[in-house]
Amino acid sequence: MIMDHIKGIEDRISALEKRLSNLESRVEAPERWLNFSESYKYLNIGRTTLWRWIQKGKIKAYKSSAGRAVRLKLKDLDAVMQPIEIRVDAEGVEEDED
Repeated sequence: MIMDHIKGIEDRISALEKRLSNLESRVEAPERWLNFSESYKYLNIGRTTLWRWIQKGKIKAYKSSAGRAVRLKLKDLDAVMQPIEIRVDAEGVEEDED
């Protein structure tokens, strides 16, 4: 009898975990915004480089209609960063790609 009761509780817990998982998959994390200064520091580049990238359309920048403050989406900054492949020879020396 106690085992049946425990089994029932386990079944309810399992059902609740599934419902929670479904709810979590439907909830999106809020977008994170950075100001201009935070953005170029995050990318570890200079102010001028970031302005150039914005002007060329490499990164989207936004500002509110109420002010001049420029904001950038963190996900847009992350999208600019690309993985690199470094090849190392048998002695551990980096090989040139030229």
